[in-house]
Amino acid sequence: MKFLRDIKERIRPGGMLVLVSPYTWSEEHTPRDKWLGGFKAATGESFTAVEGIEKALGPEFKMLGQPVDIPFALRETKRKFQYGVSELTTWEKSE
Repeated sequence: MKFLRDIKERIRPGGMLVLVSPYTWSEEHTPRDKWLGGFKAATGESFTAVEGIEKALGPEFKMLGQPVDIPFALRETKRKFQYGVSELTTWEKSE
C-alpha cells in the first residue's frame, strides 16, 4: 500500500505504471488486515487484488485494457520447479 501511495507522486500526468504480481497473500509476510485483495469484503463478495490496487490508486489512475496472466517458474532444486502465474496490469495517470 505504501508503494502505491508513494508512486502516485513519482509519475507525471500521462505516465504509465505497470504492475506484475502473483498476489501471493500470506499472513507469514503481511498481516491479513494489510492485504490489498484476496479476501471477502464486508458484503460477502470476493475483493480482488486488482480492485484493491484500483482503490489505492484512486481517481488519479485508470487501468488500461484487461489484466494479463504471465506464467513463471521458480527453480527450487536442480530438478524441482515451482510454477506460478503473475497478473500484469497497466495503469495511466490522468492528465
